[in-house]
Formats: sequence, C-alpha cells, structure tokens
Amino acid sequence: MVKGQRTSSYPKNSAPGCISGRKKPPASTISSDKTCNKTQDLPACSGCGIITGRDTKALQCDKCSSEDSCKCIECLDMQPSTYDFLISGHGCELRWFCKSCDDMIMGQTDKLHDIMQVLSALMTKTDRIESALSEKVDKCFVKDMESRIANVEESAGKLIETNQKLRTDLEKTVDGIQHSNQRLGEVIQSSIEEKVGDLVNTVNKQKSIDSHFIHDCVQGAVNVKLQEDHKEQEEMKRRKNNAILHGLQEPAAADPEERKTEDELQIMSLLHDIDCDDISVDSVIRLGRIPEADNEKPRPILLRFPSEEQKNKVLSKSKNLRMTRYGRVAKIFIHQDLTPKQTECRRKLVDELKQRTTNGETNLMIWNGKVVQRRTTTAEPRETVARNIQPQAPETST
Repeated sequence: MVKGQRTSSYPKNSAPGCISGRKKPPASTISSDKTCNKTQDLPACSGCGIITGRDTKALQCDKCSSEDSCKCIECLDMQPSTYDFLISGHGCELRWFCKSCDDMIMGQTDKLHDIMQVLSALMTKTDRIESALSEKVDKCFVKDMESRIANVEESAGKLIETNQKLRTDLEKTVDGIQHSNQRLGEVIQSSIEEKVGDLVNTVNKQKSIDSHFIHDCVQGAVNVKLQEDHKEQEEMKRRKNNAILHGLQEPAAADPEERKTEDELQIMSLLHDIDCDDISVDSVIRLGRIPEADNEKPRPILLRFPSEEQKNKVLSKSKNLRMTRYGRVAKIFIHQDLTPKQTECRRKLVDELKQRTTNGETNLMIWNGKVVQRRTTTAEPRETVARNIQPQAPETST
C-alpha cells in the first residue's frame, strides 16, 4: 500500500533510481565476470523482479529499508515526472512503506483507536455516576440546611421582637436606660449576625468536605472495578489452554503413580476415539478427594494442552463423546476451564434454563451468555426421516 511516495535513502551523488552511490569505473577496466557479480549484488524489484540499477527508477521502504522492499515505478503505477519531483527534495515529508510495514503500522493505529474509545466510554460512565451521586446528596443536604437556616431566622426574629419590646418599655421608664438599651440591642444584633456568619461558614465547609468525599468514593469504586476486571482477564488467560473432563471412570489401582498412568491411558484412548490422535496433553490432574465408595461420582479431570488451538479442536470433537465406548456406559462431557466468576454466571444460566423448562418452555439453549430458543428448521416428512435413520447400539447412562 502506498502511504506516500518518497525516494529511498540513496546517496546524494547517485543517479535517480540508483541503490548505491558508487561511481561506475570505465568499461575497459571491468571484465564480464565482475559486471555480472555487481549486477547480482543490486536489489531486484519485488514486483516484477527487474534489477534496480542506476538507470532504474525505484522506491525503497522508509521503515525497514530492506532490499526486498524495492519496487520500480512501473509496479507502483507512478509517472516518471512524479518520481523526479520527489527525489528533487520537495517531497521529503512524504513516506512510502512496503506492505508488511504498512499492515503493522495501521494495525497499531487501530489498536490505539480502540483503546481511546474504551477510555472515552469509561470516562463518560464515571461522569454520569458522579453527577447522579452529587445530585442526590446535594438535594438532601440543601434541604437540611434550608431547614436549619429557617429555624435560625425564626429565632433571630423572635429575639429582635423581644429587644424592640424591651426597648419600648425602657424608654417609658428612664431616658438614660433608653440609651443603654439601644447599645445593648446593637451588641445583641452584632452577636446574632456573627453567629449566623459562623453557621454559614460551617455549612460551606461541610459541603466542601462532602463533595471531596463523594469524589474519593467514586474514584475508589472505579479503581476496584478496574482491578477486578484485570484479575479476571489474567485468570482467563491462565486457563485458556485448559479443559475439564467429567464422568471418566476412576482408576482401580491403589498406587498414585499407577492411578495417574491409568488415567493417561484412558485419556489417550478417548482422544483416539474422537479422532484427535495428533493432540498431546501436558498434564492430567484429578480434582478433589478420592471417592471412598464405588458408587460415588468420579472426580473431574483437569487437562492442560500445549496450545489453545489443540484445546479448541478437542472441544469441537467432544460432541462425538457419546458415540465412544466410554460414552455408552457413562455420561462423559468436556468443557472449557472456567474462572470462579464465569462458573457462577454459568450456574445462574443453568438454573434459569431449568426453571423455564419446568414452566413449559421447550427447545431452549444457552448461547452467548443468555438463555435463548434454538432455531428450528422445516421438518421433513416422517417417511423421509425414517429412511435416513441408521440403527445404533442402545445407550445407557449412570
């Protein structure tokens, strides 16, 4: 892909399209063998295979600068005049990348764009939570403060009325006391105003403290959620090559090594029966304590595969387990090794499936984290279906 046409880093004293800046010696001093060797040293066009000599107009990748990345202008569908304009120095800000380098650069750009979208969505959600919490707390807080201020204003009004009545009585009695009472009223008024000011300051400080507390709580909740998501992703990554096998008969041997060997032989035979002979298993581990009675349910087995591809192949072939000699005598099934969180979600979906089945719903299945109804196709006539059914051995399960 052409991201921008630019000449490759040829020496300044070389001709356009030349890979090397070495001057060509006179023809009389060069033998035919040396000429052939020098031609073999020159890179070839990765499109048509032409040797890019001094007279060849070609571009080279500005990232890897590999000789395999050279392409002539014919393969690039570029006009000679455009090429001459670029190597003259006017197109120094342009870059040209080969296909592999271009795919790598564009892939990194797509990943950065996805990360920015996730961060933007997270910030929007955080702002909504903070706004909702702030609005809810502010309403309750303002209502409480309005009630307190109303009580203070009512008390202040009563004090002012009492002061005025007292002032009237004192004026009737003594003129000298009237002057003193006036000063007393001013002192009381100043004290009330001072108390109201202190109360307002206290309310403002409390409001500021509550705002910071709410912000810290929201930030802490976001950090805890991010840490939980990170731990869940790490746990899923650790289990991606694992699978859990249920229903395989417990080994009869008493020695631990013999029991392990017997389990491995059963696993190998089981893989052979489902056409997975090319699959290898790194480890086979029985989970839980050894059953004491013969009629107890066999313990599940943790299977660790070398790669996720091998595990996926076994899971895709596991639908054939019921047709094996093991599946005919026991209910054997295999599934992905789930994290505790995934297991809990799966358990809730299974309970929902059972409940809806009990309520009369049919043809249900678990798909993509939900209980949905399985799609049905048009049924064939009974005679056609009967002809297509092949006789099978009866299955039994415990």
